[in-house]
Amino acid sequence: MTRLITSKEIVSNLRVGVSGILQFSEKYKQVKIRQPATILGWKPGERFLLDAGTPTYQNSARLHEFLHERCIYRYIVNHCAYALEGRLLDVSVQMGRRSLWIGWPNHVHVYPYRSESRMEVELPCNVQAIGMTGAGEVFHGQILDLSTIGCCLGLPATDVPRIGVGKTLLLSFHVGDLPAPCAVEGRVRHVRDYDSTHICGIEFSAIPEEVTAELHSLLANNPHFPNELEALRSRKSE
Repeated sequence: MTRLITSKEIVSNLRVGVSGILQFSEKYKQVKIRQPATILGWKPGERFLLDAGTPTYQNSARLHEFLHERCIYRYIVNHCAYALEGRLLDVSVQMGRRSLWIGWPNHVHVYPYRSESRMEVELPCNVQAIGMTGAGEVFHGQILDLSTIGCCLGLPATDVPRIGVGKTLLLSFHVGDLPAPCAVEGRVRHVRDYDSTHICGIEFSAIPEEVTAELHSLLANNPHFPNELEALRSRKSE
């Protein structure tokens, strides 16, 4: 389950040389930039420094577009995944390497690391709440990443009341080559508000066998689907 940690805990879990992914997002978590980056150091309570590798003209120009914008840096330490939310304060190039200063996060989300592969998608999804006020009403959202055991679901905060942890949802969406929408039941494991969107982590509790088989096929045949952070860790250990 996701939890928040204090500034003191942030420092104790930062590691120089740890690789992760920096991303800039907008509504529905539609990622504009996903930048591999490595922790170089930090000034507690102020900012932390990332090495974003050798610059290219296109990537450097895009990063400058996001100065002072919100961003999330994700990395793994001791079998836990950390998501630091801050703002891009500065982009500089020194000795042929890009350095990024990120504002010290007000809070950090920590959750158990998921080792299974998952795919980033943008799947329209009909959502029906089970056993809560308004049950039977259908909401419209978007699945943002998907695996055989769960998904990340985005719901517009302007149209949908905040759904509590532990609630059960019925999701209906198209996947792969299956001819009809699949109906999957899942439980809300965590909820995070990002801009005007509720970001919900869903653990599937009832999924048809044909849907599981289709997801296994998609995950096995698309090279972009394996977990990106695990791939970074593997390359660094080689």
